[in-house]
Amino acid sequence: LRASNGDGGGAAAVATAAAHDITAQMPGKVHKILLHPGSAVAEGQAILVLEAMKMEVPVNATVAGTIASIDVTVGEQITTGQKLASIG
Repeated sequence: LRASNGDGGGAAAVATAAAHDITAQMPGKVHKILLHPGSAVAEGQAILVLEAMKMEVPVNATVAGTIASIDVTVGEQITTGQKLASIG
């Protein structure tokens, strides 16, 4: 995952002034949610785990902060670019 300026050029994670949205780099299924809204998160810390191509793929925070939202549920099929979480 990576941060972008929100101009649509980065499909991984989009940064805004108020929050940093974490979006999916690839399609898959939400396997585990590790943190919940209100949880403190360090840059690089895993927020959730996706199952893609029969592998477990961690989704890591691009910035330190507090989890503002988790926008998916366990078992949900996700698409590339879909918002997964935001960090405030």
